Amino acid sequence: MTKKYNIAAFIQVRMASKRLPGKALCDINGLTAIERVVNNLKPSKYINNIVIVTAKGKENDPIADIAEKKGINYFRGDEVNVVQRFIGAAKKFNTDIVARVTGDCPLISFEITDYLIENHLESEVDYTGIEIDSVPIGTFSEIINFSALQKLTDIDVDLSYGEYMTFYFRNNPEYFSINILPVK
Repeated sequence: MTKKYNIAAFIQVRMASKRLPGKALCDINGLTAIERVVNNLKPSKYINNIVIVTAKGKENDPIADIAEKKGINYFRGDEVNVVQRFIGAAKKFNTDIVARVTGDCPLISFEITDYLIENHLESEVDYTGIEIDSVPIGTFSEIINFSALQKLTDIDVDLSYGEYMTFYFRNNPEYFSINILPVK
């Protein structure tokens, strides 16, 4: 762990939702859900940058507007291919390691995120996640090396389910070194 990595939290978010459109901008006691996500990640001792990663479509302008208004870094990329969106954001912000967070999880825990990042750095793997059934959905992130995101585009995988991109890592251990951690 002697190398210094540029670690960024990428908050994956779009306005489109079948169940609750615009949920990332829903007001929760005076702040939008996306603002709560950002605020909950700020105390992390490993994250150097927090970036809202959204799609280019006009319907996502309100997300970019709130990022600009609040001084939050953001990146707009491909509407469907989330992997390419993340790669573009990683290149723009010179990111080595990504903590993937979804924008509709205002209860994200920086403590769990730091636990995952710390173990990711120690284990030197491509992807670190948590035992999904052991913590409430929306409280954890997933940690991915930028090089693993690039590798994902080089293998023969259907990326049409990019919204759930970390399943590609969890379900392809023949291509990626993965580290799934228990909750302590």
